[in-house]
Amino acid sequence: MGCVVVANVQNEQDTQNQTFKVPMWYWQEDSWETKEKTIWRRYQDIESAIIEEVYEERNGPKVANLDKYYIDLNEYAQISRRNPTKQWKVKRELCIRADLIRETNRFVDSQSTAGPFYDVPTAGGYHGFIKAWKARNEHRSDNESLELAACGIIFEAVRDGKDSYQAEWLANSLRKAKDSSIENISITCIKLYTMESFLYKMINDALRDNDQSRVETLGPFCYLLCQTHYDKSLDKHQLWGVVYRGTVLDDAMIEKCKASVGEWKCWYNFASTSRNRALAEEFANTLFIIDIKLARGGLSLEKYSMYEMEKEVLLPAGVPLRIDQVEYDNEKQKHLIYVTAKTRDTACKSLQLP
Repeated sequence: MGCVVVANVQNEQDTQNQTFKVPMWYWQEDSWETKEKTIWRRYQDIESAIIEEVYEERNGPKVANLDKYYIDLNEYAQISRRNPTKQWKVKRELCIRADLIRETNRFVDSQSTAGPFYDVPTAGGYHGFIKAWKARNEHRSDNESLELAACGIIFEAVRDGKDSYQAEWLANSLRKAKDSSIENISITCIKLYTMESFLYKMINDALRDNDQSRVETLGPFCYLLCQTHYDKSLDKHQLWGVVYRGTVLDDAMIEKCKASVGEWKCWYNFASTSRNRALAEEFANTLFIIDIKLARGGLSLEKYSMYEMEKEVLLPAGVPLRIDQVEYDNEKQKHLIYVTAKTRDTACKSLQLP
C-alpha cells in the first residue's frame, strides 16, 4: 500500500466552485488501541479503485479484497487475513483532482545493465517485442487482443507473486472495454498505465530488458497501449516540444553518452516524461531534456491521469533518439543530456503500427 486512489470511478463535482473531486481511501496506520497521534495513509490507486467499486455496489457483501487484507465497509475496517484481530480504521474522502500528488516519482527511470540507451532499434522495444507479438497475431480482433492482454496480466502477476486481486481488477477493466470504440479501448489502457500499480513497472521492465519470455503474455497490452499513439480520436492530445525525464547514471554511463553525441539510439520501454522539469529532476542525478519532433508527437496523458500536476507525456516504446549534447549543471549538480525524439530515415522509420 502507499499512494493515492482511483482510476475508474465517476468524478464528483463541487457545484459551487466547479472543481472536480475524486474519492480517495485512507487507512489509519495506528490500530484502534493506540492513543498516539493518528496517522492516515493513502491506498495505492488500484487498491482504492477496488474499494470504491465495492463501496458503490448496492447489493452484495460490503467486503473489498486486497492481498494481505480485506476491507469491511460496514465497519470501515481493514482486517489482516493472517490475524483478524489486527484491524485498522479506513475512511473515504473527496479530494480535488488537480491537487493530487503521487508518492512515487514515475519520471525517474530505473536503468537496465545495458545503460540508458540501446543501439539496435529492431532488436527490442516496438520492433523486437510488440511488433513480434503482432506479427504472430495479425488475425486477432480487438476483443481477442483485450482478452489476451487480460489473461497475460493475470499470468505474469501469478508468476511474479503480485497481488492476485489487483491482477483480476486490471483484467476485468480490460474486459469491460470489449465491444467498444477504439477510443474507449485507448483511454482504458491509458488509465491503467497511469495508475500506481505493478502493471506500469512490469511492462516497462519486460520491454527494457527485452524479455522475450513475456512477449506472448505482455505483448497484447503493450500493443494496445502503443496503438494509443496512432488513435486519431486522440489527435488533440498530441504534443511536441521539450519534455523531461530523470534518471540515475554512473560515471561510465555518462561517458558512454558523451561518446555517443550525434548518434541515434532508442529506448525499448514506454517513456513517461513530464512537462514539469522540477518533478523530473527530483531524486535524479541526470536529466534527459527531450525535444519531441516525432511525426505524431508525444501523447499528453494529463486529461486521463489521476495526477494532472505531473503533466505526463508518453513516448512510444522503441522511440528513436539522437543524442545532441551532454553537459553538467554545477549549480544543480546534475548531468544534462539533450536528445531529440524524431523518426529516422532508417529502420526506425517503421515505428508505426500496421
